[in-house]
Amino acid sequence: MKTTHSRKYIRTEPPALLTEPVTVTLQGTYLEALNELRQARHAMFAHAPGAPGWTALGKAHDEAEARLGRLLESMISLELGEPDDWAADE
Repeated sequence: MKTTHSRKYIRTEPPALLTEPVTVTLQGTYLEALNELRQARHAMFAHAPGAPGWTALGKAHDEAEARLGRLLESMISLELGEPDDWAADE
């Protein structure tokens, strides 16, 4: 049986602020997340505010936006060779 350990955030200093452009290639999951956000944005703006379903469309847009943000942050951290921010909480 596989045992799972909880994880804790171990970064003691905030990440460095980026001052130079960073170029990455979106593919796979990252491209999927970008497409999901673009489709959610279109669906939200294609409906009038307050119309039936507006709240659900707004929530889907916000979730897609947050997912893409998390994925991009992770991708950039890897690209910059930053250490993992998490460790097993033992």
